[in-house]
Amino acid sequence: MHFSCLIFLFLLVSCNYTSKVSTDLEQEPYFDMPSLVKQQLAHLDSLQPSVEVTAIIDGRQEVETMQKDSADWAETLKLFSDANINRPVLQGRYQVKDSTDQSTEWNIRIYQARQPSDVEIPYLAVYYENSLDHVRKIETVFHEKNVLYYTERRMEMQLKNTEVGALLTEYQSTGTQKMFFRDSVNYSLSAKVRYSLPSG
Repeated sequence: MHFSCLIFLFLLVSCNYTSKVSTDLEQEPYFDMPSLVKQQLAHLDSLQPSVEVTAIIDGRQEVETMQKDSADWAETLKLFSDANINRPVLQGRYQVKDSTDQSTEWNIRIYQARQPSDVEIPYLAVYYENSLDHVRKIETVFHEKNVLYYTERRMEMQLKNTEVGALLTEYQSTGTQKMFFRDSVNYSLSAKVRYSLPSG
C-alpha cells in the first residue's frame, strides 16, 4: 500500500491507575484538548520542523521524512483536537483521578468514562509537571461504531519544554478498522518531530 494511503488511514481512523476518584475534580472543566492543539499548531507553523513518519499496516512498514505545511499539520492533529471531552454534553460522564508516574515523577490527570461504550472517548490521561499548563504527554482512546464500520485507536502525543514553550516532539496512533464486508485492518503510525531551534 502506498505511503500516502497509510497516512490517510491514520487520518480516518495505556494505562491502568487505581488512585481515588476526586468528586471535587469532577466539578472542574475537563482538560481542553483543542486549546493544546491550537497552541502546538502555532508553534509548528512558525518553526516549520521536519517530521519522520513510520507507518505499519498489517505488518508492512514504510518510513518517510517530510515537511508539513500548516494545513497538513491541522489535518494531522485533528484527531487529537477531536478528543475533546470538555463539552457540556459530556459533563459528569467521567470519573476524574489524580496519580503520579513513578518513572518520571510527572503528575497525571486521568479521565475515565463511567459508561465507556456510550462515548467515543472513553479514556484520556494528561501527564504534566507542576500544573496542567506544563503538559508533557497525552494518552487517549477513541472508538466509533456504526452500520458501516468499526474503528478503535489509541493515540499519544509527547511534548518537551523549551525556551519557546512546550513543543510537540512525537505522536503515535495504533488501532483497528473494520469496514462492512471487508477484513479488519491493523495499523500503527508513529512520528518524530525535529526542530532547528536557534542556539543561545
